[in-house]
Amino acid sequence: METFLVQPLFLSHNQLLLEVDGKLHQIYYHRNNTRLEIWMEGKVYTIESEKQGASKHPVTSPGEPLRDIMAPMPGRILKLLVEPGQEVNAHEPLLLMESMKMEVTVSAEFAAKVEKFLYREGDLVEMGAHLVILGEPND
Repeated sequence: METFLVQPLFLSHNQLLLEVDGKLHQIYYHRNNTRLEIWMEGKVYTIESEKQGASKHPVTSPGEPLRDIMAPMPGRILKLLVEPGQEVNAHEPLLLMESMKMEVTVSAEFAAKVEKFLYREGDLVEMGAHLVILGEPND
């Protein structure tokens, strides 16, 4: 097993500058209930955890949307893949983004109903921008 000296130098919303054994690395990350996605040097790494006894949906107040899906990085909305009002399954693609010459698929984190898209195809978005509002599915 290798050991590395890691020093975080800067932390902002979904962005981190790390010094690993003297070399600087800029990374972007997006975390949801059970998954952490990390973008570093043109590669995407996904870390998933399965929690025992975790509920099917996050806890929210009555009438409150379950979750806003946020942009994992700055970019352009290429294509909306589903329609408002449509029910989607966990991990189903919602939209395609282009960022740093890569296409990034933004997916639902859990089964839900797509309430509203907050951007249109062609729009530029900042990292962390709220892209989609999801609500309770009609189980």
